Amino acid sequence: MANNWLHSSPYAPLPPHAVVGGYDSDGSPIYVGRSFHEGDCLPTKVIPSKRSAFISWAGVEHSKSHYELLLGESYTWQPCFGANIPPNAISAGKTSSGEPLYVGRGHYANSLTVGKVQPSHGCLYIPFQGGEIKLEKYEILVYGGGAVDPSGASGSAPLIDFEDYKWVHSSAYSNIPPNAVVGGNDFDGDMIYVGRSFHHGDMLVIKIIPAKRLAFASWRGEEIPKDHFEILCGRNLVWRHCYNHMIPDNAVVCGTTSLDQPVYIGRGHYEGSLTVGRVSKVHRALFIPFKGVERRLETYEILVEEKNTAGWKVELASTDPLPPPPPMTPEKVCPYPSEKSPYPYPYPEIKPPMPMPTPVDPPPPYTLVPPSMPMATPAVSYQPPSYPPPTNASTSLGFSPAYTYVPPSYSAPPVVIPASTYNPSPYEKWVSVSGNYLPAGAVHAGHDCDMSTIYVCRAFHNGDLLPGKFVTGHNSAYISYEGQEMKMQNYEILVGEHYIWVPAINGYAPGAVEAGRTATGEVLYVGRAHYSGTLTCGKIHRSHGCLYIPFGGCEIAIRGNYEILVKRNAYYSGQGMIY
Repeated sequence: MANNWLHSSPYAPLPPHAVVGGYDSDGSPIYVGRSFHEGDCLPTKVIPSKRSAFISWAGVEHSKSHYELLLGESYTWQPCFGANIPPNAISAGKTSSGEPLYVGRGHYANSLTVGKVQPSHGCLYIPFQGGEIKLEKYEILVYGGGAVDPSGASGSAPLIDFEDYKWVHSSAYSNIPPNAVVGGNDFDGDMIYVGRSFHHGDMLVIKIIPAKRLAFASWRGEEIPKDHFEILCGRNLVWRHCYNHMIPDNAVVCGTTSLDQPVYIGRGHYEGSLTVGRVSKVHRALFIPFKGVERRLETYEILVEEKNTAGWKVELASTDPLPPPPPMTPEKVCPYPSEKSPYPYPYPEIKPPMPMPTPVDPPPPYTLVPPSMPMATPAVSYQPPSYPPPTNASTSLGFSPAYTYVPPSYSAPPVVIPASTYNPSPYEKWVSVSGNYLPAGAVHAGHDCDMSTIYVCRAFHNGDLLPGKFVTGHNSAYISYEGQEMKMQNYEILVGEHYIWVPAINGYAPGAVEAGRTATGEVLYVGRAHYSGTLTCGKIHRSHGCLYIPFGGCEIAIRGNYEILVKRNAYYSGQGMIY
């Protein structure tokens, strides 16, 4: 199987289907990469949220500005024992001496870090806080699942215990417990973990995003925020594709609904994310929470439990001798045809054709009819047109003036524009709103202090069209203006599904959404940033070099580390990554 490696850098956008490797000590997601160093091609831990990538070499952690990201699906992590490398393990490269290096990961200092597996050393090396850490217990990246036969492991290397999974109580502001199950990644690359929580008598699967301090469940078409939940922990759980909506017997049960129907855990790709949700056996689909609403997916993966015990072996083929082959049967020899054989002679007798009876009389012979002389058509006498008498004839002169000829009005011929030069203007849909109405498909921006969802809006004020925030918990829209937070009664909410948040560089990114303008004509963009436990959106004022957000009655200026709202296709086409 040929692996798909894509060249990237810390400031490039995260491509779709990048393979998640683990998480850093602060919960930042880590992706699988590789890069060259001193003649070696080494596995690399890539942290997009920190715009950094690291490798371990000769006992030291080295940063990398250029690397390749591993892309694809059907990759899984499985325990590895000593130097017993499975045949379907992913090789990221080789040392300068030609020894292959494999992709592994291990737990260290509240992190799950990607590193290199060197078979000759029988261990995993990870880059961590400037050094190279050696781990004896680790997992190795394989393609298509499978398992490892630990019979060849050395006695000094301890085996990994296959413990049952468990649910650990947690909250949005708590640290991630050890062995938390990774579910996928959000549309901006943040790691998603698997959790569950009760809601109106139903046990629901929730997606936990530690980087955003958020957790969401989907219920009756809506996305429900949760700040207290249980997070799934375990090491013997894998994701399998669910074919024809058939639930495997070893699927992990999250709980039951109020009608005692089982709820299973699934995940699926949607709008650049790999999002966790609940699998309904009745509806034969996966339901995920995404940008304020509940989405239904027909193609998805389901979480299953693989209970393997340390020391199990694959059943070997029988060593009994093969049975003797059956005796050969001599072929029957057919005699060669004689040269005096009558075949194909004699030829059949040639006779005249038999006459066929004619049921009707033949038609009379054809007679040519001479063409007749055409008749002349008499000409029609010409009658001149009659003109109506003028209505404004002059009576003082005693005669009627002649009609004045008026030439037809001139119209310019149509200008032909080549199709190749046609460039349609971008279009955003803003829905005019007053009161507490929230249109379907509103663009999600973040959350308030009380975990209320925030959406993108804009409003007019003193000649300016200003981007702002709509808070569902307050049923109000707010903008910032001249140092103050203004509450607006009439406003517009941005609607659509093809928008993403990306890091802003100098207040701009390709495909940025033009949400408003000042009275002087300067374009204003939509941005968001973390502030005082919230993720709040506001206006990007490029001439001021900052993002302004409305918060607590004031206008807060954010000078760096904020994101900008862009159109997804335009952003990736501007980066040269149309897909």
